[in-house]
Amino acid sequence: DFTAAEDQPGKNDVVILTDAFWRAQFHTDPGVIGRTADLNGLPVVIVGVMPPSLHFPDPSALDGSFFGKNPEGLSLFRPLGLNYARAADEAVGDYNYLCIARMRPGVTLTQVRAELDVINAALIAGATLPPDLGHVRVNTIVNSLQQQIVGPHALGLWLLLGAVLAVLLIVCLNLANLLLVRVHGRGQELAVRIALGAGPRRLLGETVTEGVVLALLGGALGIAAAAAALRLLVDAAPSGIPRIHEIALTAPVLFFGITLAALSGVIFTGWPAWSASRTDPQPALRAGGRGASDSARRLRSRSWLVAGQAALAAMLLLVAGLLVASYFRLLSTPAGFSPQSVTVAQLDWRGKLQDRAAFYRQVLEKARAAPGVRYAGLIDVVPFRGSGDIDIISHIHDTRPLVERPLCHYYSVSPGYFAAMGIPLLRGRAFTADDMVKSARIVRPPKGATPAPIPAVISAATAQAMWPGRNPIGRQFWRSDPSEAPFTVVGVVADVRTLGLDRPVGLAAYIPYSYTEPAVASLILRSPQPASHLASEIRRLVWSVRPDAAIPAITSMDAVVNGSVAARRFQLALVLLFSFCALLLAALGIYGTVAYSVEMRSAEMALRLTLGASRGNVLGLVVRQGLIPVVLGLSAGAAAALAAGHWIAALLFGVPAADPTVFALVAVVLLLTAAAACAVPAFHASRTDPARLLRA
Repeated sequence: DFTAAEDQPGKNDVVILTDAFWRAQFHTDPGVIGRTADLNGLPVVIVGVMPPSLHFPDPSALDGSFFGKNPEGLSLFRPLGLNYARAADEAVGDYNYLCIARMRPGVTLTQVRAELDVINAALIAGATLPPDLGHVRVNTIVNSLQQQIVGPHALGLWLLLGAVLAVLLIVCLNLANLLLVRVHGRGQELAVRIALGAGPRRLLGETVTEGVVLALLGGALGIAAAAAALRLLVDAAPSGIPRIHEIALTAPVLFFGITLAALSGVIFTGWPAWSASRTDPQPALRAGGRGASDSARRLRSRSWLVAGQAALAAMLLLVAGLLVASYFRLLSTPAGFSPQSVTVAQLDWRGKLQDRAAFYRQVLEKARAAPGVRYAGLIDVVPFRGSGDIDIISHIHDTRPLVERPLCHYYSVSPGYFAAMGIPLLRGRAFTADDMVKSARIVRPPKGATPAPIPAVISAATAQAMWPGRNPIGRQFWRSDPSEAPFTVVGVVADVRTLGLDRPVGLAAYIPYSYTEPAVASLILRSPQPASHLASEIRRLVWSVRPDAAIPAITSMDAVVNGSVAARRFQLALVLLFSFCALLLAALGIYGTVAYSVEMRSAEMALRLTLGASRGNVLGLVVRQGLIPVVLGLSAGAAAALAAGHWIAALLFGVPAADPTVFALVAVVLLLTAAAACAVPAFHASRTDPARLLRA
């Protein structure tokens, strides 16, 4: 591990590699410990390799509003090397770090929060604050790491678990229905056994044993199918779902699955068996095996089971319908840019600060000259992969304390970025090459001199918030430090949903990249050629400028946008799969119940046909009576979905939890499916020969 001596400025030249990086770059060489490697042009010593069990979260999962998303994942650790003595004397307000701590046993988050609030208050009381800062009170945010990582996905995971349980219940209700039919078919046999002295316990035990054996066989088949499908599902899952690759068929999971199958067999075979063992054998013996004594009661029981299946299927279908409507509403939300025909190449070059602007300028010149490239630009953080720098935005007449002024997202961009990304220019002009030269660090005045204004382009929301109803072109604004150079608005562009399609539009300001000289940026190319065809050309032109520059990823902007909704899409696909299974199982249950009802009422159907009822009358009668429990179940499922609207609404975007269109479509689908399931046995009932039935 790192030592305290290595956590010092200028002495933090050691690294610990992740297992994946060690395997990919050093081919699992055990001799890497102690070896010197090149990191951003500086030598570092490898002192350790983390185990493969470490699944470090994406920084955006820890604080999505600050860090940019890294598609390549974590590669290595390095000591911070912060000058703590100097940092303690600097102005309060640069909270640029996250602290991860392991609490002592018995300590609560509330205690930790209270203690850190006291520490922060003491730091503020002893610091020299700017006079225009205003009254400062720092509230510490403390979360459990598990809640921080899993919390945003918890509701969706509970929804999937609910969908699984709903399908399981529908299966069990179907099994109960089938076993009721089976027990009724064995009515005379059971009556004879009871008459000959077989006790209820023995009959119950034998029937339950048979059901448990069948359930365990089904459970074993299900586990085998799960083992085959699990890897496919995990590989298809997006990276945004936390700890997805840790899912496996472990011993506790197998035990849970087998136990669940056995319990299902006991519960849903026990009821029909108990009901049969409590039956008086005399009516069954007198009926000659036809079982007519309690047919009406048995049919009512099956109807209630059908209603339960319909209710569960309706709930799943409603949730799936709402998620589908929400997903397409999300995709239709304007992002503020045009992602089609845009390629994004992430660049990482941490050379000398004064050389970065020249590096980016040469890369842009070569990119614009590349064949097939219409526009080329640069930005430090691509939309949907982070928020850029966050700071206060103020104009000269803003007299509020700094802590009450609005926050703005600052992005470093180059000329051509807005054209390459397809962001409309609403007022003024975009950046020029001359703006980059005027804003470069190397031409800044010495400390104490009056800095020249820096050109800036702002979003429409920023213009409305800062100068409502007025022309913002030519007006100036400042960040939190008034000694820094002011920014002069030269243009206004359309709002961009930089944090995601489901996130609101915030204030945004675009400043020249030569002013900030970021070490990591993204090259944006608008070209009809796909990203896969441009990749080799991008690598060639970047490495022709700086062979030591890293290009972690090259992808299309369409892929970035699709990746931002990948978790929703995956969740939607699973819920749709479960909903389809529920609908199919409910249809089978309805068919079985109606078919059994037709068989039980065969004599009645024959009499109706003999007395003049048409085949259409019989068909309609069977379908209508078969749909009654389905309508009741649909009503109950819709009521349950409305009652759970508060939880469902948290998963939706732009769609109310009680959307009447979705409810109407689900009702139509379920009723049509149920009608089709009823129509098959009803058709057979209407085509039977009444004379043959009456002779029987």
